[in-house]
Amino acid sequence: MEKIIICPQCQNARLQKFADKIICLACAYNYPIIKGVPVLVINYKDEIYDGQINSSEEAEQWNWREKILDKIPKILFKYIFFATYAIRDFINQAAKDFAPGALILDAGAGECIYKKYFSHTNYLAADLGVGSNFWNYTKVDFLADLEKIPLRNDCLDGIICSEVLEHTSSPDKIFLEFYRILKPNGRLILTVPAGGGIHQAPHHFYSYTKYGLEYLARMAGFKIKFIKPEGGFFKYIAQQKSFLREILISKFKNAPLYLKPFYLCWLSIHLIYTPFSLLFANALDKIDHKQNFTLGYLCNFYK
Repeated sequence: MEKIIICPQCQNARLQKFADKIICLACAYNYPIIKGVPVLVINYKDEIYDGQINSSEEAEQWNWREKILDKIPKILFKYIFFATYAIRDFINQAAKDFAPGALILDAGAGECIYKKYFSHTNYLAADLGVGSNFWNYTKVDFLADLEKIPLRNDCLDGIICSEVLEHTSSPDKIFLEFYRILKPNGRLILTVPAGGGIHQAPHHFYSYTKYGLEYLARMAGFKIKFIKPEGGFFKYIAQQKSFLREILISKFKNAPLYLKPFYLCWLSIHLIYTPFSLLFANALDKIDHKQNFTLGYLCNFYK
């Protein structure tokens, strides 16, 4: 990694690493190393990163979701958690196309859940580290702002960026950075949401359409291999309906005692009905050929 890292402030590669910091010998800018993670971010704030780069019990408790998903049989995963399955299967298949030893950046890696798909490559993980208080960011190789990625020009064989762009205020700048650091013919494997609730607030800025993605990719210089919708209308409706559970639970907690049985009844019906609605959504989705209503897009671009 040291051979391709540059200073995000001045773009110089003359960096010297110490136990607690990295210093750019060209511009004298200091980047801290917090809990083993280099923070290669301009104008970083200690109070943010000291709290976010953690491996706390809270972060470990959040991992229950990943542990459960890993144990679910593939057929149930595919038809019940179809949104998550579609993204992970897409990235898993894309990973197989990279040659052994290829240099890959997971941009916005979070807890590096896709690392297992890239064991045959040289996998690097970067994140800004401000998305979730429950995540363990000590798994990334460095913290970075994707608008100023601290990597040399033309150094990567591939970039993975999954469910990240909605959390960035200037996706056009990020596309340009991705193009800069990819080698010729290097690939950008991208997933973005088209519909869904606000999450990781206030770091949630956009949802995307096929035409917006085409514009961003071509503006940066990318060629488009494909932009595929992540399901159609029926999967979209089924997924959105699942958020009713959160509403009902909130209502139940705050309702007067005499109304709690009412909300509890609705919540029970919802929990029983939801698995069946998800299964029906998979079957009915085949009749939606236009797929203008979709959960998101799976994209393959190349330089």
